[in-house]
Amino acid sequence: MIGEACGICQNEDIETNCSICIRCVELTEESKWASSLPVEVHQRMSDVLGGPARSLRKRWQNLERFMAHTPDVDWARLDDREQDPVRHSPFPEEEERIFVEKLVNRSGYSGYEKERLEEGFVMSDGTHLAFIDGRMSIDGRSHEARIPTEQYLLLLTNPEQRKGWDLLKIFLAVSGLYQTIDLHGRPQRYIHRFHRLFGQIQRELLAPFDAFVQASFLLEQNERRKRRAVFSQKENWTFDLMNRLSGRRPRQRMKFARRFIRTGDNRSIPASNLPWVRRWCDLTSQVELSNVSYPFMVNSKGVLCFRTLTKNGSVRRAPIPFLPGLLAGLISWGCSPHASKQGEWLVAAQMNWTAPYENADTADEPFRRSMQFLRGVLEQFPNDTWLHRDRLLVRGMLGHFYEVRIDRGAHNAP
Repeated sequence: MIGEACGICQNEDIETNCSICIRCVELTEESKWASSLPVEVHQRMSDVLGGPARSLRKRWQNLERFMAHTPDVDWARLDDREQDPVRHSPFPEEEERIFVEKLVNRSGYSGYEKERLEEGFVMSDGTHLAFIDGRMSIDGRSHEARIPTEQYLLLLTNPEQRKGWDLLKIFLAVSGLYQTIDLHGRPQRYIHRFHRLFGQIQRELLAPFDAFVQASFLLEQNERRKRRAVFSQKENWTFDLMNRLSGRRPRQRMKFARRFIRTGDNRSIPASNLPWVRRWCDLTSQVELSNVSYPFMVNSKGVLCFRTLTKNGSVRRAPIPFLPGLLAGLISWGCSPHASKQGEWLVAAQMNWTAPYENADTADEPFRRSMQFLRGVLEQFPNDTWLHRDRLLVRGMLGHFYEVRIDRGAHNAP
């Protein structure tokens, strides 16, 4: 009878939605990305990225143009915007052209070219930057963090793109975005080798607070190496925070971040010219947008990627072009709290990347058909299936009983 059945699976034994349909709807709602993000932010970022019709290259260009004249990129500029940050390259002009072709084609490079990379680049401030066994060395000291080496080298060997930018700052801050840096433990490369040996592939579980602390720490250490602190006070607060974060598991780091904001410790951070540090200083409460995938990662090919949301709810990885202005802006946004305007823009960029985000109806037509199909199967075997709230008991062919519980599946579907 019309009006006396479940509105989704059409179960005629109940007048409202049945328990299994209600639980599926709840799971779908709970798994939505950043459900509290205002619609105005989505509309703004959709317009920034170029609307519904745009190519991947166009999206990156539009995003870079949007960031170009903001403090989010100014922190990485040189005082002279026409200055070349590379004073000396280890490659003669013709050899450098051949080397760049090999990098673009991913055809590997020779032992001679590896020797030239070990000889290194001399930057405009006198810093010696070398690459040894896939690692970056700064003034003879190895930078233990994993880096997208080929992308770093492509930017270093491009005179037009690198002009006016402090590449060392960008390189260091980028390496603090997508991995956990531990001051006390073994170098991360050995830990990853150990996990791979036993088939344990672990994802880096990071949050904006981790990126904020790590990027600020790496930049502060670089300034102290050059004997001039970027912060006005003598206390090295970045080292103190890194020391307290190191060795903690992901959930412990999340609790530490909440406690750091709740107790007001963030307000005691010294003044800084880094834009994201000021945003954390002004924060009064910790706000985390739910179910959002961390935006940055390095894939198996060693390419820095941006995690984005597709229309069907899955996550896609978009390679990030190594353009200094774009990287500087993404670093600043990635290190900013979700409660800030820049943090919201970053999440909105993830959600509007492939198509303008639409808050679709949870009980859409495909979902209704799936639940009606399940209801039909249950009605065919009334003596072998029992339904209680969000749990299902099934009797198998050999008399065994199986309990089935509604939970999240592929692409966050019930």
